[in-house]
Amino acid sequence: IKEILKETGGKIFIIGQPVIFERYLTGNGFLIFDNNGNIGAYIKKRLFPLIEGRPILPRLDYITSGYYTDKESTPWLKINENLNIFMLSCIEIENDGLFNKFLEDGPSIILTGGSEVGFNELARKYQMKLSRFRALEQDKYLARATKRGYSIIVNPAGQIITKSPTSEGDYFLISEVYLIKGKTFYSKIGEWPIIVLSLVSILFSLKRLNIFSKRKKRN
Repeated sequence: IKEILKETGGKIFIIGQPVIFERYLTGNGFLIFDNNGNIGAYIKKRLFPLIEGRPILPRLDYITSGYYTDKESTPWLKINENLNIFMLSCIEIENDGLFNKFLEDGPSIILTGGSEVGFNELARKYQMKLSRFRALEQDKYLARATKRGYSIIVNPAGQIITKSPTSEGDYFLISEVYLIKGKTFYSKIGEWPIIVLSLVSILFSLKRLNIFSKRKKRN
């Protein structure tokens, strides 16, 4: 792999790798090789209920692993001063909370991948739409490589630059992308404004129902 990186001028080489944590606990992960000979790993931090977790008690807790360090890992992978990767695996594309918690300000790109074996065509297209939404939401380029799913490269406007012709088969996608610094306003504040507005809306609705109920009784 080091020779491949040397010949191509590449910075990193990433391989998807299934991980078995315990007898009933499995998940997707990635092996990461850089051009300095370092080898790291990222194991997904969110597990799919029932499928990857225990049949009786789904595991939705955070899974920790290391990349160049023994400390708790994050999806934020610092390759060097000018290259950072925000890594997501499979269902993690559905979770904006990971961005709110772990995204940093350095120049970065979002990489996501995993297996969609067993997904129907509608579910595969839905995952592709989520990837477009995340790129727009975080103002980042996003590259997505999946097994039995659509592989795509998306710009920060949520537009697909290139994608695999079908969800089956193996394809190479090549495109020019840029590393973008900073965090969006949403990734900084998270979902608190939405939660507050939702609670206010519910309280307002309950109050209106209460007033309407009182008027009805009077009549």
